[in-house]
This record gives sequence, C-alpha cells and structure tokens, in this order.
Amino acid sequence: MVIIDEASQTNLPSALVPLLRTKAEGKAILVGDHKQLPPFGLSEEDLKQLPFSKEVDREEIINRIQEIFHVSIFEELINSVQFNRIMLSTNYRWHWAIGKLLSELFYEDRLAADRQEEILLPDTFKVIDTSKHPDKTEERVNSSFKNQKEAAFAVAEIKRLLKEDIPPEEIGVISFYKAQVEQIQGLLNKALSPEISSQIRVATVDSFQGREKKVIILSATRSNDRVEVGFLNDLRRLNVALSRARDRLIIIGDFSTLTNPAKSNQVADIFSRVFSYAEELRVDGNGEEDLKSSVSSPLEQERENAPKPDSKSALESGLSSLVETRAAAPSLAQQTQAQTEIGRQVFASSAVAQETKAPGGIDFRFLPIVTQSMSNLRTSIRTMPQSSLQRINLTQEWSDIEHLVKAGITPSGERIREYVQVSCLRGNSDMQKVVSCIADILRLEEERSYPTEAMLKDILVVLESGRSVQELKAVFVGANS
Repeated sequence: MVIIDEASQTNLPSALVPLLRTKAEGKAILVGDHKQLPPFGLSEEDLKQLPFSKEVDREEIINRIQEIFHVSIFEELINSVQFNRIMLSTNYRWHWAIGKLLSELFYEDRLAADRQEEILLPDTFKVIDTSKHPDKTEERVNSSFKNQKEAAFAVAEIKRLLKEDIPPEEIGVISFYKAQVEQIQGLLNKALSPEISSQIRVATVDSFQGREKKVIILSATRSNDRVEVGFLNDLRRLNVALSRARDRLIIIGDFSTLTNPAKSNQVADIFSRVFSYAEELRVDGNGEEDLKSSVSSPLEQERENAPKPDSKSALESGLSSLVETRAAAPSLAQQTQAQTEIGRQVFASSAVAQETKAPGGIDFRFLPIVTQSMSNLRTSIRTMPQSSLQRINLTQEWSDIEHLVKAGITPSGERIREYVQVSCLRGNSDMQKVVSCIADILRLEEERSYPTEAMLKDILVVLESGRSVQELKAVFVGANS
C-alpha cells in the first residue's frame, strides 16, 4: 500500500514515482485538501530552459506543461466516480468559533470542529477594521505592497499577546505580500529583543501552507479606492491564510475595500461574512444571546455578580457552606433515583408516552443515561446549520457511511447524527440500520482498542430508547424547530 500525504500539492509527475511502486493487488491512498494551495508548477526561468523547435506551437505546449505541473493529481481524481472518495468531517486543530466559519465559507458546512467545549475569548476571532483611519492606505513597493498602519496594529497585538504569556513561538503573522512581511518584521525587530522577535514567524501565505500556530494575525494589506485586492482574490490562498490558527485568529484590514462588491473584488462576500461573524461572536461573548458565552454557566455568572466579602468573612462563610453542603449532599443512589424520576416525568408528558404505554418492568428510557444523552445531543444540534442538512442526499450518504464501516473505517458521530437528523426531518422511521451500524463501529473500535467517541454512544442509547420517529424528532430536531 502506498500513502501520499499532501496530495493536493503533488502534481502528476511527482505522484507517478510512488504510484509506480504500488503492486497490482495493492492500494494507493491520497490524502489532501484540494481547496487549499495547488502545486507551484514551473517557474518562468524553468520554462525558458525548455528547448523548442520552430515548428511547434510554443504557447500551447507551455500551457499544457503548466497544466500538468500546476494541477494536482488529487484534484484530478477527487471528482472522478471511478475512485473511492472519503471526506474527513472532523477538524481537530481549530477552536469551534474559528472552525464554524471556515466550514461555512469553504467546506459547505460539512466540516465540524472537535473542540466544541472551548470558551470564547474576546480575541478568539477578532477583526481590526482600519477603514476609519486616515493613514490606512497601501503603498506599492516594486511589484509588491505594504501597509504601515496594519503593520503597526500587528506589532501592537503581538506585544499584547506576549503580556498574556503567549509563547512567541506560538504566534504567527501572515500577509499576502512579501513587502508587508518585511515591514512587519522590521517593526518587530525594533520593538522586541532579537531572541523574542526571531521566534515569531512572519511569512507569506504560501510559506505557511501546512503549518499552524496557537495565534495567527492576518494582515490583508490592500486598501485603495480602486477596490483592487490582488492575491486575496485566490480563494484557496485565502483558505490557507484563515485556517492556520488553532486558538485565536486576528484579522487586520480595511474592510471598506475588502467588502466592496466591485467586479475586481471576487471575495467581497467572504470578507462581509468575516466581519459580520466577528460581530456575532462579540455579542455572544458578552452574554447578550444564549449561545456559546465566555461565562460558561449560571453558577459562574452568580459568582461574577456576587458582592466580594472581606477575607475573614469569606473564610467563615466558606467553611460554614462547606459543612452544610456535605451534610445535605445526597448519596449516589439518591441522585440516581432523582434523575430517573426526572426522566420518567419528561417522558410521561411526551406525545409518545400518550400513544403507547410501556409493558411491565423497568423502562430504561427513564434511566439518567438516556436523559443525559438527550441533553448532550440537543446541545450539539443547536450549532447544526439548516442549509447543510437540506443538501444531504440520504441514500448516497447512507451508502457512503456503510462503505466506510465495511472497510473498517469509523465515521464520526457528527456525521451519523447529521444523517439521523435529516431522516427525522423527512419522516424516515427506519432507524434499525443506524443502530446496527453504530454497533459495528463500537465493535471495530473495541477490537482495535480505540477510544469510543461519546456521541456515538449517545446516539445509540437514544435510538434504542425511542419507539417512534416523533420521539426521535423531539431529540434530533426539536432544538432547531
């Protein structure tokens, strides 16, 4: 078996070397992202070295050569029905707030971020708009551009991050232009000691392909009345620039230029969404809406709002509270009984319970694990975009999931949950095949000693506990209704 990583940056001539080593009965696996940067192709200097006879059409041959070297084998094959195609639907790098937007902009809402429990900080996804500054305009440097105002903002952000104890080696600065990279690096060298500034990577987008940092600062650079955005018009290059950050993404730019819908600006919609999304997160982070908030629970909100007593009374109050809490704390059996009773009441009031009564014995739908699973799923479903659900082809999607499981590959719980949610929306009550599929996944993971994804167990518990599509719909769709 041959595995080619970064196959979306591998052209056909480069891929032929490992592919020719594959045996007739063997397998070749290509891993890559065709929505990011393609192969570099041949330079003008390389093309000048090619020998041409006078009889041939030089321009046509050069175009064909560039096509071979500039288009990846991954991109050629990804749309071919003759090959198995699998999309990895979970990203483990991004904070959920960064991943949610990137999935929407570049991956048709089909890519989920694994880090869903991270809190939202003021600069997790931050936009600095220079459009109101009088000295915001770009400057041409030979065939490149620089922007002194954006460079100053970038250095100020770096100094702030260093004060927050972010390691300098975990800070990256990206620009689309070499002149801006040099401008920012020059200011950094003046503002910081050599040992610190040398650890902060400042580079162009192309140099950052395949790399990542805890914090990324992106300088868009372009600011002009002609609405010329240059390299920013390349969607794949823009995708790379926005997707290098793990924890925080700070975007600096003149959004009056970047969002102007002129013909010369093909990314106006993307930057308009970037700007509005940052505003949405700012509102959410301030607790003005009941979404992911920087204050993660009502208990923490109470602590924030509570008056601050002096140290002596705080100590006395704390000790007294601790004694009372321990004395009043229910046993594990009492907690389980209480949770079970809550589950019984919730289910008894449902339409399903009115339609059919459970036979004698213990109905495990009342057990705490079921009510907790329902709560977990309802919470995760809140972030599911309706647009992505409407595009799912149930027959094709299920065929792909079954193919993965039969091949010994575990699809994500997120993907299976999406399938069940769409099935419920369309009134499909045949969930037994999903139960069998998840059982096979759990068996595969047990055999291989892989940790089982918690969401898979949640889905299995809820599906096995339901008697009709109405109850399933209440769990998988109710939060969006």
